[in-house]
Amino acid sequence: MAQRIYLDRKWRFNSEFDERMIDEPMVSSELINIPHTVKEIPISYFDESIYQMVSAYQKSIFAPMQWDGKVVLLTFEAVGHSCDVYINGRHVKHHECGYTAFSVDVSKLLKYGEENLITVRVDSRETLDQPPFGYVIDYMTYGGIYRDVYFEIMEQTRFLDVFLQPSLLERISTNKRTPKQIKMMKVQGILKTECHLPKSVMDLTAGEHVSIRQYFDEELAISQPVGDLEPYEDEYILNITSAPTKVKIWDIESPHLYNVRTQLLIDDEVVDEHEANIGFRSSEFRKTGYYLNGRKVKLRGLNRHQSYPYVGY
Repeated sequence: MAQRIYLDRKWRFNSEFDERMIDEPMVSSELINIPHTVKEIPISYFDESIYQMVSAYQKSIFAPMQWDGKVVLLTFEAVGHSCDVYINGRHVKHHECGYTAFSVDVSKLLKYGEENLITVRVDSRETLDQPPFGYVIDYMTYGGIYRDVYFEIMEQTRFLDVFLQPSLLERISTNKRTPKQIKMMKVQGILKTECHLPKSVMDLTAGEHVSIRQYFDEELAISQPVGDLEPYEDEYILNITSAPTKVKIWDIESPHLYNVRTQLLIDDEVVDEHEANIGFRSSEFRKTGYYLNGRKVKLRGLNRHQSYPYVGY
């Protein structure tokens, strides 16, 4: 089973980056925790250039021997606004855009049974060739590692990704129904699941060693051997379909969700699991507007910024 280890505590931070920090512990630095902003801003007026800099984050992490032979992913959920990640002096990732997560496979880069040095060069300067910069924006764009950082330790045979696609088998309309009537409505739903698997799964499927199980609100919906794999780039795709019994529709006044748990098994042992909540509803735009479950709904926009007063992201 996959294991997630958060790395948010006890990082070192320096507001100035030096090339020697790539493979050497930082001498002059500040002890901080993630999420972090490169510059805490004053309450009164300030020049927005004060948080535009090239800074450095560093952390030492021990990699136990038990991780050797497994897949180890290092994930940053957001770094503003571009960054370079180094492990033990080796450059492993360049990422641009401070609003998207990124992961890197560090399985072959870690020294197992030893301490490993992670250094992140963070550039929080405005750059015309990456969003949101390039023209005019009406908000501040603070920098730093401001969302979670974590390791994921997984088996070689695992889900690369799982896409759940719930839909309705019948056309419905809630146009003339009261919120209470909508809440009680049940319709026939269908759930399509697209499982992305690594190439290593192919040898195992020949002897029916690999199987898939899926639970719908803890009720077993599917249990079958993995077969009929569709090749796609450097992976395989398995499509499965289930038709749950009558389901409650998801609507504004009754946002009913179902839990779906998809398991990957080798010789009846669960090696990976994906869990998510889904809802069943019809959603479409027509020339006359937006319709949810056949009922016209007026949409109002909302712009919710992620910055905090006097702090930053």
